Amino acid sequence: MQSTANVLALKYREGISLFLRILTLLGLTRKEIAAELGVTPAIVTYWEKTERRITAQNAIKVYGVFVDNLMDYWPEDDVTKQQRLLPLMERLAQVWSEASELRTKQADEELNALLDQCSPAFKKSVRTVEEWYQVESASEKARQLAATVREHDEIAQAWRTAQETIEQAKAKAAGEPLAASDAALPRQPGQRAASRQRREKKVRAKR
Repeated sequence: MQSTANVLALKYREGISLFLRILTLLGLTRKEIAAELGVTPAIVTYWEKTERRITAQNAIKVYGVFVDNLMDYWPEDDVTKQQRLLPLMERLAQVWSEASELRTKQADEELNALLDQCSPAFKKSVRTVEEWYQVESASEKARQLAATVREHDEIAQAWRTAQETIEQAKAKAAGEPLAASDAALPRQPGQRAASRQRREKKVRAKR
């Protein structure tokens, strides 16, 4: 049976693959996608093919780039393209939702493991060097876990915004207005500028 971490990594990989397919259908190249993410195209390919999970900050960037480009390049007048995008977006929403649940499960597992290590100290029954080492290690792990919990909250917020945007796009395809989400996603310095330059370049190319 696969561990929670391994299953989560597989979900991330499937999510990245779907993310790339959707943005490609929206008209972006791999190079443009990488530029908006603040990484090289090789890194994007690595994320798509590896079984290792991407970092929390990179996951947040992926959600942000997805939202921005779906809002900017939704094919309002191209029903055929909309019908190609919608099933991919439905699957992406499912994958990202499952990944969110797995992240919560993983955080719970890490917390339980930490409490198990700390329990000898709480019970005042630490009697061996090995037990003291476990307690000292748990202290450092507690700090790491606190950072992980903060990252989890940030990812969850980013995911909720992406989920809202997918629902808005579906509503738009059904003839309802597509409104921008009130929640703002963090972006790395230079990413918005790169996105703006890319948009301006495409506008000039159409003239």
